[in-house]
Amino acid sequence: MLNHHEINAAIKIINDRKRDLKPTKALISLHDRYSVGLKKSGQQGFSYRTRDYDVLLDLLTKQGINPKTYSSAKGSREQRGLEQTREKKGARSIMPSPVCFKPLSGTPSINGQSLALPLLGHLQIDAEAVLSVETEFVLIVENLETFVNLHRINLEGLPRTVLAIWRGGPVGHISTPNTEKLVQQWQKNNRFKIAGYYDYDLQGFILTARKMFNALVLPEPGHLEGIIGNSEDYNKQEDGSIRQQTRLSDFPWLHEHIKYIKDRKESFTQERLMGFNRKLFWRNVNA
Repeated sequence: MLNHHEINAAIKIINDRKRDLKPTKALISLHDRYSVGLKKSGQQGFSYRTRDYDVLLDLLTKQGINPKTYSSAKGSREQRGLEQTREKKGARSIMPSPVCFKPLSGTPSINGQSLALPLLGHLQIDAEAVLSVETEFVLIVENLETFVNLHRINLEGLPRTVLAIWRGGPVGHISTPNTEKLVQQWQKNNRFKIAGYYDYDLQGFILTARKMFNALVLPEPGHLEGIIGNSEDYNKQEDGSIRQQTRLSDFPWLHEHIKYIKDRKESFTQERLMGFNRKLFWRNVNA
């Protein structure tokens, strides 16, 4: 069976009908394995006759390849299967920009299809396949563990219809990163608002302010008493985000939370608050 390089070389020989070619690894392989091409005496290269064209055409036909219509571009297994029998060599990702999502409340829909699934599950779709999103809110969730366990969070004030989407990150290939940009693109052609659910810390506030969300999922500061936060993480964020913090003064609805975090000099991840089952609140904002 011809390999990928031999296939491309064979098709070039048949379609171009050139009598003489300079040697390549593929041409040498075709000569050594199938006696295709005559070594030119006294010089490097191969010459080809009608018999060589017939041998190559027979080899290609046995692999389901038509040299006149074959494309060397990498495609999916299905696309490759239409052109040759070695469809397992298909290399194009069938989902190059995956997005993880799940219904959090009500019955949101994507492309007109209503969504429902078990509590611990989530759905995936390629970003380019999203034509329409029907929901009141799309909630972007920062961390994967929190996204998977959304049914466990103690959340008050949840709107009637909410579609949750994981923000994405370096965890295998289950989601493209920074899905905020995708959601903002979808919003241009769909009537929904965007909400954010991030870690309760300075960096989370900065991300929140940067994205101009319509709503946030936040704890009440007084509800965190008795939980020890991460002071080391707070110090790193305090040192690394001084310039970015200046923008936070433009968002009065965050002032109470910023003051609380700075007074405590601690940060709190989504997972920590979820583990302690502290109540969270859906806050609509006017960014």
